[in-house]
Amino acid sequence: MSDAAETTETDDEPDAKQQSAAKSQAIDKQLNDGDRDSLHTLPLALLPLSMPSLLRAKMLKDNHMRTMVEMFTSGGGGSGRMEVEGLENVFENTDEFMADIAILYQNA
Repeated sequence: MSDAAETTETDDEPDAKQQSAAKSQAIDKQLNDGDRDSLHTLPLALLPLSMPSLLRAKMLKDNHMRTMVEMFTSGGGGSGRMEVEGLENVFENTDEFMADIAILYQNA
């Protein structure tokens, strides 16, 4: 019976490695080169968040050194930035959001 348990564990290991590699590739596609080299920008796709809208956002420091979450940017047209505390007014207080906001406060 221990042989069967060992084969199941070894069968699961390649799947976990493939999923990890696939997640890393997906994150790499989302990041642009400016975000990789920036000292004041943290793409939230790098954090273990569960809400897709937050995964597309960035955390950054503005010119007053306040931590802001940039929900969107339109190049020359502007961007949608808000403080981490402001996210509580935008999103519903679900368990998923509360877990994500705790992670954002730890990184702010």
